[in-house]
Amino acid sequence: GLPYTIIRPSALYGERCVSRRVGQIFIENAIQGLDININGDGNDKLDFTYIDDLISGITECCNNKKAINETFNLTYGNARKINDLIEILKSEFPKIKVFYKEREKFMPERGTLSTEKAKKLINFEAKNSIENGYIKYISWYKKFWKLNFS
Repeated sequence: GLPYTIIRPSALYGERCVSRRVGQIFIENAIQGLDININGDGNDKLDFTYIDDLISGITECCNNKKAINETFNLTYGNARKINDLIEILKSEFPKIKVFYKEREKFMPERGTLSTEKAKKLINFEAKNSIENGYIKYISWYKKFWKLNFS
């Protein structure tokens, strides 16, 4: 009889999000002048979720009775290639070197998660594509790195 709400983000990234996910690893390597290594050809897709969008969705879940006893995908809702993320990274770190290696067989195939239920029940809609969210994350990370590791 205990009420619950299950929230499922995917490929989370953004300021203060230091969970060692792909977006963070790429930025840290770029800042340090290290190579970027990708499992596969970079065409695998992830449904990247900017931290502000997740927080907005969690807030909606907390404030909306329709969220009680429900499960929601709180993601951008449009999976993007790892190579798309790399292109954005290259715009900020033009000298990075990217290497591709054979995709590990145990890696699961991922893609877009449907956010239709969250849109319908709690009016959730992510606002940050990787084109603007990842740039904000890179900018924050550069300042963070300079303050803590320079």
